[in-house]
Amino acid sequence: MQAIPTHSNRSRLPARRDILGVFSAVLFVVFGWSIRGFLYKIPAFALYFGLGTNLAILCYMFAFALIESILVTGTLVVVAAILPPGVFRQGFSYKGFIVVLVASVAMILFEGYYQSAFFKDIMAGNDSSIPPFVLGSVASLIALAALLWVAHVQPRVRRVAQYIVDQLSIFAYIYVPLGLLGLAVVILRNLR
Repeated sequence: MQAIPTHSNRSRLPARRDILGVFSAVLFVVFGWSIRGFLYKIPAFALYFGLGTNLAILCYMFAFALIESILVTGTLVVVAAILPPGVFRQGFSYKGFIVVLVASVAMILFEGYYQSAFFKDIMAGNDSSIPPFVLGSVASLIALAALLWVAHVQPRVRRVAQYIVDQLSIFAYIYVPLGLLGLAVVILRNLR
């Protein structure tokens, strides 16, 4: 059995700097959303749980936010490695940022529109809410394609997206240690 050279595998991946930039953007979105959710629920948590339990909940959220960020970034890297180089690997930093931006806006809009009643209706056989979901998914894909095309055609848009990615890189230094601390707390709490 002949071994596959690692050089060819590495050449299919985006540049490390680009991967870290996209990872930072994903960290910013996922951790920001987790912290927002925690702050939204903290008044209710404070009524039922003590300070230690609330901090443990926050650590669990940090741990899962780090894992989710790694999975999202890993998925984008795998897609970049599979597709031809000009499609996603070249310019991975700004293209990945645009994907993260559109996906984040779509998830925020979907969360606002689809509440738990939506899923209850589907389970009851009322599927009238499915067409807006499909319409929203198609609109998100069209918005993504349009933004990627504009970034491809307009160098200024690429530069702005790259600048934002570079500025978001500071969040990797904040959120990765918080995520690792959260993972340590999760592991220690589950070993006992």
